[in-house]
Amino acid sequence: MPPFQASTARGQKRKRSLKVDPEYTPPPVPQWKRAGFRSAEEANTAFWDNLPRVPLCPPALRELNRRNWLSVETANPIPRLAGPITRSTSRCAAKVNRLDQRIAVWKDRAAQLKRFTRRGGPDLHDLRGVLMTQNDYQIVLMISLQYPEPSRESPSMPPRKHPYDTPPDSSQSTSRGSGRTSAYYPGFEQNLVKYDVYPYGYRSLDGKRAPKPDNWENIQQIITQQRPSLSSSQFLDGAFEAYVDQTNRVVDEADVMARVFPILEGKHNVSSGFKRTFTSLTPLTDGTIIDAQPDVHYGAHPDQLAHCIRNNLNSYIIPSGNDRAPILPNDFTEVKGPGGTQAVVKRQACYDGALGARAMQRLQSYEQPEPVYDNNAYTITSTFDGEHLHMYTTHPTASTSPGGQPAYHMNQVNSWGMTGNVETFRQGATAYRNMRDWAKKQRDDFIGAANEGAANLPENASVEFSGYSENFCFDEHDRRPRV
Repeated sequence: MPPFQASTARGQKRKRSLKVDPEYTPPPVPQWKRAGFRSAEEANTAFWDNLPRVPLCPPALRELNRRNWLSVETANPIPRLAGPITRSTSRCAAKVNRLDQRIAVWKDRAAQLKRFTRRGGPDLHDLRGVLMTQNDYQIVLMISLQYPEPSRESPSMPPRKHPYDTPPDSSQSTSRGSGRTSAYYPGFEQNLVKYDVYPYGYRSLDGKRAPKPDNWENIQQIITQQRPSLSSSQFLDGAFEAYVDQTNRVVDEADVMARVFPILEGKHNVSSGFKRTFTSLTPLTDGTIIDAQPDVHYGAHPDQLAHCIRNNLNSYIIPSGNDRAPILPNDFTEVKGPGGTQAVVKRQACYDGALGARAMQRLQSYEQPEPVYDNNAYTITSTFDGEHLHMYTTHPTASTSPGGQPAYHMNQVNSWGMTGNVETFRQGATAYRNMRDWAKKQRDDFIGAANEGAANLPENASVEFSGYSENFCFDEHDRRPRV
């Protein structure tokens, strides 16, 4: 018998040792499940039911159509088959009965339409003489591009889906990622506003704009500080012309990311992530909208923050299940190609910024007896399409109602036309890189303060405030928090 094999008595099963892969990452939990919904379809239904005003758009019409058919199937259940039930007979009976249901519905609706037309049809006096403006034509064109109709050659083909889009029909509602509404839906912004996440340009009922952070003037000074790498002696006119050429050649978002964005980003040593879905965060609203997936985000290395703090705040500061991915992101960039719409990218940036501001506020309040709301902005979001760069801040404010959630306000720092002239490009790229360094400093300061505060707490201490409860633990051999 070989020396490395253990002898086993006859009839006795050999016990197999279980090996745990240290690189194993558990699959992400869908946001609707983290929010407490039983299914993705239930989350999608709750989204439309909770909107203050349902917009007239193709997704809303598809949801109405789905509910109409669901009511028909509920009112006319499929009869139970006689005799032995097999898979083939069940499928055939289901198809026949659903076809009968649809025929009955069509006949009923045709009769309703005839009765409606006999009475003169709808009253169109309010529409008589109305002319469409140029803005109306742009809206119609935008909707037609985002939600194209199926071609006549393949009438059963579903509409083209965008990266943030969700399946329109109930047959696909059980797939991973479905049942949640994307930034391409007009109701996405209403959902954010309902939970006190206010995009740039939003005004309250009394006409007030979003409050600016107290460090607004400081941010305006930082974006203008000169960088040697973008001076006239380092970044020459030829480099700017090459940038414009690359911008003119891009055809989609992937081209912007590969050819144009690296020129704006420059060289740096900040931890970053690209196209990573935030699948581990506590839902920002009610769990009916899609997980955030910023094109670019900058954060801290996980080893910078004490192990116990990471465990206690993991659902707010650790966006994904990858242990090596950046944590505490507070600088985001949403990239769009030539066909992207500013309204969509601004909603995405608003969503990203609120998640980053919430993470920074949670860490800032970690060892404090009360949540900290200093009315300062520590989170930056940018939108970029090669030709234009927009930059925003997001900061939280305390809730106006007892026990309520904080509000998040988005303000535009500035915007730049990146292909106008070399000086404007230098200003935009300088602001982008300066704010990336500034955001890193804010993270490092918050992490240092949290680590120091955790080290000064007694063993097994617990701090509770306004619904937050954080437990701290330390290494057995010293008073430093485990990292």
